[in-house]
Amino acid sequence: MTIKTILFVAIDRGSAAAGLDWARELARQQAAHLAMALVGETAEPSISERLENAAPAAAVLRHTTLDEAWIAQQARHADLVVMALPQTRSADSGDEIKLIEALARNVGCPVVTLPPRIVPDRIARRVAIAWDASPPAQRAVRAALPLLAKADVVAIVTIDPEHPIDLAAQLQHFLDRHGITATAHPIIGRDAECGALLEEAIDQLDADLLVMGARGRPSAAEWLLGKTTCHLLGRVGIPIMVSA
Repeated sequence: MTIKTILFVAIDRGSAAAGLDWARELARQQAAHLAMALVGETAEPSISERLENAAPAAAVLRHTTLDEAWIAQQARHADLVVMALPQTRSADSGDEIKLIEALARNVGCPVVTLPPRIVPDRIARRVAIAWDASPPAQRAVRAALPLLAKADVVAIVTIDPEHPIDLAAQLQHFLDRHGITATAHPIIGRDAECGALLEEAIDQLDADLLVMGARGRPSAAEWLLGKTTCHLLGRVGIPIMVSA
């Protein structure tokens, strides 16, 4: 699998420029085409022109409102969506997380969410995989293979009450057959602690990208993403690649 088209979705004036720098560098790393979907205030002439000048080779699409259906339509022909979370809103407040869910579920496209403030000086060089062997986690790893292949460090973080090391072994073999060397980072813990334990692991590993599957009951509070994913989207300062 290769990544040939990346769609950068800009929905916030404050995070748009830094997010574009990150997406543009990832596109360069993957030799991929970059497209931009400018939404709301980022579609206004002043910020729109600045973003176009920053990525002159990118295709530019504009929409006046945060419209899930319109963004999903643009994402149908992308291999990866990159979305910068707004600087001025809580990351677990409604619209943005529902948009991430819509893209992952309805389009089947993996989504990288960028934290509100990001410095694009290290792009997916130290990658942590949150691994529970679930179908969403499996899909996330397969989608991330082009990124994992270019990473300097790949760590498999497993959380289990008794035998966390056992979860990582088969994934290590799978990645090894793709030419990717991964180390196991087992943690003894329970599901209820996953968010905090993953935060701690990301810090210890000095990771600059987290790959994880989105799982959970699609309720009004959790949607498809699950409590752990929503918790991390609002707290960790690194990009998170989510697949449903």
